[in-house]
Amino acid sequence: MDRRIKLVDYNALWPEMYREEKRRIMEKVGHLIVDVEHIGSTAIPGMKAKPIIDIMIAVKDLNIADECITLLQELGYEYVPEPDFPERCFMRKGSPENRTHHISIVKHMGHSG
Repeated sequence: MDRRIKLVDYNALWPEMYREEKRRIMEKVGHLIVDVEHIGSTAIPGMKAKPIIDIMIAVKDLNIADECITLLQELGYEYVPEPDFPERCFMRKGSPENRTHHISIVKHMGHSG
C-alpha cells in the first residue's frame, strides 16, 4: 500500500468546502454536538496541504458519538475504529483515490478562565 501523502498548493475554495460540509453536518447532528471547527492544514490560508478537509466535532460526552456516527454515515462518511486513540472517533468520506473529508469527534473540554 502506498502511504505517501500528496501535498497541493492552497486552494481558495477549501473554506467554502468546509462551510458547505459544516451546513450538512449541522443539519444531521447539530442537535447532538457542542461545536464544529475546520482544522488542519486546509484551514490555514496559503499553506500547502493534503487536499482533504479536516473537521473536528465536539460533543459533551463521547457516548453521544455513536449516534453521531450513525447519522454521519447517511452523509457518506465511514467510521474507522482507532483502538490506539480512544479519546476520538474518526470518520472519512470519499474513496481512497478521492478522499474529500475527515471528521474527528472528540469530547468538548470547555473553556478555562
